[in-house]
Amino acid sequence: MKEKSFLHTLNLMMRILLCLIAAVMVVFILASYNGAVGQQKIELQNYAEIYRSQIEGKISQATALLSELVYDNPDLDLLRSEQEAERQYAAVSLFNDMYSLMSVNQCPDYLVAVEADQNTIVAVKGSSVSLQEDEAIKAFALECAQKGDIFWTWDVVPIEGKIFLYRALTKESRVVMTLLSTDTLLGTVPVENLEYNSFFLADAAGNILDSVGVLAEERVGDTVEDLRAAHTLHQAELLSGELSLYACQNKLGFFQQMSSYVVVLFLIILSLLAFGLYYSKRVRVELLQPMEQMTREMEHIQQGQLDLRISTESDSVEFRTLVDAFNRLVDEIVNLKIQYYEKQLALLDTEQKYIRLQIKPHFFLNAMSTIVGLSRVGKNDEIATYIGALSKNIRYMFSSGLHTVPLQEEIRHVENYFAVQELRYPDGVLYFVDMDDEVRDWPVPQMLIHTLVENEYKYAVSPGRQTMVLIKLQKAQWQGEEMLLIQVEDDGKGFPAAVLASINGDEAAPAGDGTRVGLYSIRRLLELMYDRKGLFVLSNVEPHGAMNQVYIPAHPVNETKHDTIQEADIR
Repeated sequence: MKEKSFLHTLNLMMRILLCLIAAVMVVFILASYNGAVGQQKIELQNYAEIYRSQIEGKISQATALLSELVYDNPDLDLLRSEQEAERQYAAVSLFNDMYSLMSVNQCPDYLVAVEADQNTIVAVKGSSVSLQEDEAIKAFALECAQKGDIFWTWDVVPIEGKIFLYRALTKESRVVMTLLSTDTLLGTVPVENLEYNSFFLADAAGNILDSVGVLAEERVGDTVEDLRAAHTLHQAELLSGELSLYACQNKLGFFQQMSSYVVVLFLIILSLLAFGLYYSKRVRVELLQPMEQMTREMEHIQQGQLDLRISTESDSVEFRTLVDAFNRLVDEIVNLKIQYYEKQLALLDTEQKYIRLQIKPHFFLNAMSTIVGLSRVGKNDEIATYIGALSKNIRYMFSSGLHTVPLQEEIRHVENYFAVQELRYPDGVLYFVDMDDEVRDWPVPQMLIHTLVENEYKYAVSPGRQTMVLIKLQKAQWQGEEMLLIQVEDDGKGFPAAVLASINGDEAAPAGDGTRVGLYSIRRLLELMYDRKGLFVLSNVEPHGAMNQVYIPAHPVNETKHDTIQEADIR
């Protein structure tokens, strides 16, 4: 099963938390925006419909006034009279009617009657019409009368920078006209109470004629399409689509109208997101990064880098305490491990010395037996020769505490040992030493080959029979490594099956009767010195005989220091 990382989980949870806060903020903004836009559209629709009704009321009132003025009015006909007095009378009477109608209705802005043939103009203006506009309207009405154009619907005309809606009834050369300025029509909108809204009057092509509100006149001359990208619009048609009233508000204007509670909630969510980011950063700096570094360093220590210590830096008291405690614990473990290794080495050295004590008594007991045997038959000269050769062997065995000696030095000792045994078994052993020059200085455990040869005399050599012993020394590949191969072969009766099974097996031990102690000691000595098994192999050869094979690596793993014993110490 895949291992779970607390740091990875914590980091993931922090990211999920931030994402959830961000998602809440986005949803809140979208919901607020959509709700505000929807409310904005409803608000604009309501405003547009209300003010459209009021504007249409004014236009209808102006239309009704025009109809009342024209319907069955004899003064209009008298304006064409040939008699100037009649025309003057009719003009005064018509003026009074116009003035009376406008005084009562406060609408429209202008009434004018023109008889082009007689060049007679009767007009009444509202207070919002200037003198320049008055003259311009009269000129416009006279021009219409002269052309004889028929105006049955409302139309638009710019006069002195102001836009007027006009409607005229024409008969031959006579025109009766009413005019309403866009200022008057938009004057119904209480702009001072609608600080976020604008209202436009536009023609059928979408050209803006006039405006009131926050955009004021800056959009006059533009088209409605110029506003759609950044503004919310609602259209209310006037005069069957000839004019339209547009209610307008900036799409981002809803922010200005948001409730203070919504603003506070938005700020709280924004603060929560900012705090989440700050908290995430602090957790990463104060917790995640130090723990990741600590984990990596602990893995290196676990892999064996015991000289490494955790160097994670943090302002946290808890982390410093944890780091200090862990480093102290590692120091204690290292010290305990060193003490354990030193104890193990001491035990190994003690066991090696014990094994050597097991090896050496065999030699001395055999030597004493030989001297006793020679003394019984009165061979005093042979005893002196034997003791001289024996002293050389004794010096060699006690001359040092080294675990290894050069191979040629070990062979000289073995040849001296053969000379010593020759006195005990005259012509009983015929030996050969075959040593390659390249292995003469190969380090071998001291007394190793001696012990093998001593074992030959103990089990293979017998009085009255000549035994051949072949010692062959050469390099060989063993267990994937170049080693020194020591082969000691005899033509005796061979090893018993129990000895082969014991020495070549996994758990070798001396026999219960004390035999084969030397062979077991050799195997154990090799295991201790080279820290590996399988270096000592016994076998039998055909038709008869025994083979001792020892593989010696180039360097021992465990070796004691030099400790020479002088000849004077053993007298």
